[in-house]
Amino acid sequence: TKKNLPRYVVAAIDDRPAKLLEIDNQATFARNLILFEQPWNLKCKDIQSRFEYASSWDQVRRIIDDSR
Repeated sequence: TKKNLPRYVVAAIDDRPAKLLEIDNQATFARNLILFEQPWNLKCKDIQSRFEYASSWDQVRRIIDDSR
């Protein structure tokens, strides 16, 4: 059935690191995990080096464009 198939997306964007990791582990595979910088997540450590950081939508677009 369709709901058992994995989904592939170009980018997952969120301001919560835990949500990005959850998205990437739920049969959804994101080429880019983009952490949108906010005051509450600036001290988060990316110990797995999985996130790319963006502080504006222009940066998000550049990350996505550069990954193609």
